[in-house]
Amino acid sequence: MKKSIKSLCQPSICPNDKSPLMLLKDPLIPKDIVIYYCEQCFGMWLPLDSLRKYKAYQRSRKESFNKESRENLPKELEEKIDLLLKKGEEDLKKQNEFELDYKMSQFVSVVLLILKILSYFIKR
Repeated sequence: MKKSIKSLCQPSICPNDKSPLMLLKDPLIPKDIVIYYCEQCFGMWLPLDSLRKYKAYQRSRKESFNKESRENLPKELEEKIDLLLKKGEEDLKKQNEFELDYKMSQFVSVVLLILKILSYFIKR
């Protein structure tokens, strides 16, 4: 018996573990995007058309969020954020330099200790 197109677009069992699939109902996802999920393996299944719609929705949300967030920020706040990011990068660079200095001092200490031990045995 052939499966109908409708049954192929609306899966009822999980392909992984054969558990019944549930329809995901999320207020943040548009109603025309259909997502099924498995309560056992937590797999998610989307018809191809819903996957395309979801990717387009995701892209539009990202674009509108970026545009809105930049437009709503006062210029002074945006400059402060840029300054903090720059300062964070500088602090990270200084921390890396400090770690290198610390490791070098440890290495030199070990070398000096080895030299002391060797000189002790040479004097004997």
